[in-house]
Amino acid sequence: MPMSNLSFRVIGAGRAGGSVFRALTKAGWTAATPLGRGDALADAAADLDVVIIATPDAAISEVAKAITPVATTAVVHLSGTLGPDVLAPHAR
Repeated sequence: MPMSNLSFRVIGAGRAGGSVFRALTKAGWTAATPLGRGDALADAAADLDVVIIATPDAAISEVAKAITPVATTAVVHLSGTLGPDVLAPHAR
């Protein structure tokens, strides 16, 4: 039985993003519509707990900058080689 009511959005729903989307949804998280190439990103973090950037490493910084920061929304990426600095201007 799901035990979470956290909300999330995946940006870049390829293999990795799609897998995270399915796993979190199965775990009971509330999913917002995934976004991809060509979608408007400015409001991607509005009214959510977490935004997951699942794009190629070279695009993570550009995607993060396109999202208007929301103080209560955590923005994360799936890269194993990049640090949190590429998520600027997001504090969380």
